[in-house]
Amino acid sequence: MSNPIWQALEDRVRRRPADPVVTYIDADGQRTELSAKTLANNAAKAANALRDEAFVEAGSRLALHVPWHWQRSVWTLAAWLTGATVVPGGLPDQCDLVIAGPTEAPGVLSGQFGPTGQGEVWVVSVHPFGLPNPSLPEGCLDAATIARIQP
Repeated sequence: MSNPIWQALEDRVRRRPADPVVTYIDADGQRTELSAKTLANNAAKAANALRDEAFVEAGSRLALHVPWHWQRSVWTLAAWLTGATVVPGGLPDQCDLVIAGPTEAPGVLSGQFGPTGQGEVWVVSVHPFGLPNPSLPEGCLDAATIARIQP
């Protein structure tokens, strides 16, 4: 892939795959680290999900309503891998897909962040291991479940 950030990550995977590249510490002090290999794997699966399930491609726009969490890194990198533009806090009606955290999704659906538009809303997990969301707002899809089945 020609993305310079992806190339840097691939280089890191070749040189030091187990070293952390993303460290997230939640409000309770729980620490989650993603190694270069884990970040690359998660981003590749998420990119495949975006491309194959939501038909995201170069020129697509993704509204990102994800809290400061390790998932934000994964889904931003995944969008860039597809050639899409990431719009942090983007207006849902001006984007092809909305990626939201579980606490942000209801606001997206209610119009808190602007007109809702016709695109899907995928909800990312904020579980330390990225497990599927136990409950989703009506009309949302679970990003963890969609990405997990990707090659």
